Amino acid sequence: MAFIRWKKNRFGQQQAYLVHSYRDKKGSPRHITLAYLGKSGELTQEHIAGLKQDYPDLPVEWDKVKPAAPAKTSQLTDISGLSDEQLLRGLRGLRRERGMTIAEMLEELLKAGLPPQRVMGYIYQFERGYYGRLEKLFEREQWPEGIRETGLHIAPFARKVLGGV
Repeated sequence: MAFIRWKKNRFGQQQAYLVHSYRDKKGSPRHITLAYLGKSGELTQEHIAGLKQDYPDLPVEWDKVKPAAPAKTSQLTDISGLSDEQLLRGLRGLRRERGMTIAEMLEELLKAGLPPQRVMGYIYQFERGYYGRLEKLFEREQWPEGIRETGLHIAPFARKVLGGV
């Protein structure tokens, strides 16, 4: 029997896998992952045709494999009542709650108009590694020098991206 299994990755994002369930010679239940389907969980007829060729010996009723709905996610946190500091402290969690990777968040921030940051006369273009380190620094109780200004620079754009204008 084949079915689509939804699992959360270490970042809390839902991902789909096509899994075949069977019993071994001792009668114990076993599973084999046939395909990774990503965030969408979409299984096209072309994909099924390729899987039939890859696994010709598996007794799978391919016409009965139906897409499963992803597990319901919890209610999203309302950020409209958060101060900028509260928003920044919870930024990584809020991003993950909305199922966004660091790269997706940074892309959305840049689309929202986030300009480069100017620190001590130097201009820093936001990039994935730099932004990821900033999220971790924002979670701290005591912010290192210069992080507060950077955070206040990012906060209005983060509000746009996360849904609280």
